[in-house]
Parts: sequence; C-alpha cells; structure tokens
Amino acid sequence: MWVYYTNKNADELLVKGGYIMTLKVARAIKEYTQEDLSKKSGVCRTTISLIEKRGINGVTVEVVKKLAVALEIPIAKFFED
Repeated sequence: MWVYYTNKNADELLVKGGYIMTLKVARAIKEYTQEDLSKKSGVCRTTISLIEKRGINGVTVEVVKKLAVALEIPIAKFFED
C-alpha cells in the first residue's frame, strides 16, 4: 500500500487503494511507536498490535475513542469505507 500525504495532519491523508484510515497509518503519520500510542491513549500496546494485525472489528468503542483522541483524528475515520 502506498501512502501519500502533504503534512502530518491525518485529515489530509490520501491512501492508494481506497483505504481511508487504519490505525497503523494514523500512527505512522504521527511518528508514534506502538508504545508511544499506548502511553498517550492508555490502551495496552498488545491491544494496539492486535488491532493493527486484525483490524478494528470486535474492539470496544471506548478503546477506539481513546486511540482517536490520542491520534487527534475523528473517531469516524476508523469506520469509513
């Protein structure tokens, strides 16, 4: 997957292949490690790793909200097609 963006603002992300946002891409834009995101969000690093591998399905809204706030992106970005 190729990722193009003009700055580190996740709202300006354009991803080749039609994906709007994934946790891994959002994290990369902010230049956060999984550990950084864990500390900022209060979500366990292993949970972040599992979400990046398996996707957002089955994750509670509360966890997604914490990640979105830590990444400074709208929660809806994780659910768009």
